[in-house]
Amino acid sequence: RSSAASDVYKRQLFTSSLNWMSQRKKLEKSQLRFDSFVEMIIKIVENSNFQILSINFKEALPKFFGFASGGLLFFNSKLNFLYSLEPTVFADGTIATGNVLRYPTNIGLSGRAFTKSMMIVENDPSKNVSYNPEIDNMAGVSIIHNVLIAPLKTSEGDIVGLTQLCNKRGGKLIDEEDTRKFSYLTTLFGNIIKHIDIVTECLDLSAALKSSVLKLENDLTAK
Repeated sequence: RSSAASDVYKRQLFTSSLNWMSQRKKLEKSQLRFDSFVEMIIKIVENSNFQILSINFKEALPKFFGFASGGLLFFNSKLNFLYSLEPTVFADGTIATGNVLRYPTNIGLSGRAFTKSMMIVENDPSKNVSYNPEIDNMAGVSIIHNVLIAPLKTSEGDIVGLTQLCNKRGGKLIDEEDTRKFSYLTTLFGNIIKHIDIVTECLDLSAALKSSVLKLENDLTAK
């Protein structure tokens, strides 16, 4: 069953990629090359769990879309909160889990993007009364000139996270071209997160089963 669910999301990732490719000619006018798109996706999903995904996302996505920095929030549907991961990367390349920061789903511009299930753009967020730097500045930059916040949805329409892109390079404003380009990828990224979630659940289940079997063996041996 778990394998079947994983296969479904692999197909969805492929379908989402095809949808992006169908826009290739339009995107070439904006100098977004297909090879750089593939490079970005490989970078994001490579060896990914949630910690690695969070790191790769912050590195690859802003660069590809021409922003200075970015952030990623995950959604816990069981307990209804948003959260970010702040893993620590050591000099030898190993990664520690780090901090997990939780946020309500109804605060800040990010909360509005989540509850209304819509992309939000602010070219001067500090002047918006809804702006909350605690959740709307996941990149941790000192000054946010502009920000794009978008819900990440699966093919079924379920929100699994939010992404933020901060400070468009060259001092430019975020425009309709930016939102149009990024909207093509929200489902792809949503499916990536969902797929990793399924794999994580399978690994957790396998570990739990293994622990139960070992406990049963020990009990039988003791008798």
